[in-house]
Parts: sequence; structure tokens; C-alpha cells
Amino acid sequence: MKLPIPRCLIHWFGALLFFAWVPVCQAQTQSALGPWLILERNLNEQPEIVSVIRDLPSKDIQQRFPVLLKIMWGYEALPNGLPTERDLILARKLYSGLDSLVGEQGIHAMTRTGGGGRTMYYYVKEAGTLNKGIRAFFDAYPPISVKVVASKDPSWQRVREMLSAIKR
Repeated sequence: MKLPIPRCLIHWFGALLFFAWVPVCQAQTQSALGPWLILERNLNEQPEIVSVIRDLPSKDIQQRFPVLLKIMWGYEALPNGLPTERDLILARKLYSGLDSLVGEQGIHAMTRTGGGGRTMYYYVKEAGTLNKGIRAFFDAYPPISVKVVASKDPSWQRVREMLSAIKR
């Protein structure tokens, strides 16, 4: 017996396929900068999940935290490139620990997950003071591939580009 597909479901799915970026939901938690957007897009035929602050902070905050600190690590991926349940549990611990480590010295502004890796984007006053702490933090966990890159981004261009790519 064939059951008809509800028309609203067809329209919803069609709209989902139409947009390259679709806000899937708003995060339940808030950062120091307010609510987050959680987005999904396909990159190289695999999903990528992006969590990003909804709005850019004031110029004052941008000037206070002019350095972009990207913390990247790999994980055991499912066939679609997303993490396994075990790696999701570890990621929650890493998020919490990194947020505590950065503390008042910076702001977590975005996270990208997919393709067997995760990148957390923090805007910080300066990266040098955090390097030792980040190294010690990851040394306390089972071995994983970690890369930390700091670059000047006083206008928060990386987050600005992500927000401008979202069709609202």
C-alpha cells in the first residue's frame, strides 16, 4: 500500500535542497556574544556542520580580540565524514576545556565539523600567552592530530564571510 507524502513535507524538503546554507536550528546555549546558528552544508559531497555566532560583536569587542586562533584536530570519521558518537563525547570535553582555557582572553566565535576534522575559531587578545596551555591541554588527552594557527583578523573577516554566506 502506497501512502501519500504530505505536501508540506515535499515543500520543506524542496526548500532544504534549494538553499546552499540553511539554518537548521538555533543553538540552545548562548555565547558571550549571544545566540548561535547551527548550519549544515555539503562540501565535496559530504556534510559540514558549522556553529557560528549569530551576529558580529561590537567594534569595541572586535578591537579587543584582533587575533584569530584556529585550533584544528582530526577524529575517526563515519563514511560521511562526521564524527562517531565516541568522538562527539570527546569533543564536548575538548570544547569545555578549551573554553575554560581561553576564558577572558578571548571569544569562541565559530566551529566547523566535517571531513574527518574539527576547527574551532577563537578571537583572542594575543595567541602567545595561550600556546603553552593549549599544548598541555591536548597532551592530557589520548594522542590526536592537532594544529594551532594564529593570524591577525581585527575585522573578524572569517566570521563575517560565514555570516554573509547565510541566506536568511
